[in-house]
Amino acid sequence: MSEIVGKISKRLLAQGTKSEHRGMVLEDAQGLQHVLRRVGGNPFRDPELEALEGRRLRLLGRATEGFFLVERWEEAED
Repeated sequence: MSEIVGKISKRLLAQGTKSEHRGMVLEDAQGLQHVLRRVGGNPFRDPELEALEGRRLRLLGRATEGFFLVERWEEAED
């Protein structure tokens, strides 16, 4: 299992494709953006991930090709 820490926000993903949508990302301390999906969640709209917008969190899960698959999360210490 891997972990990433940063702030959650909603961004336009897959711009210019048939899969274009607004999805959730985590921006880490280095400025890298990790596209998020939740285990068992809808990849195009996940109300549970959307409820985390604006929070600084530690996400636990697996990095895959193109996104981070979130298994659980917790508040990150500053």
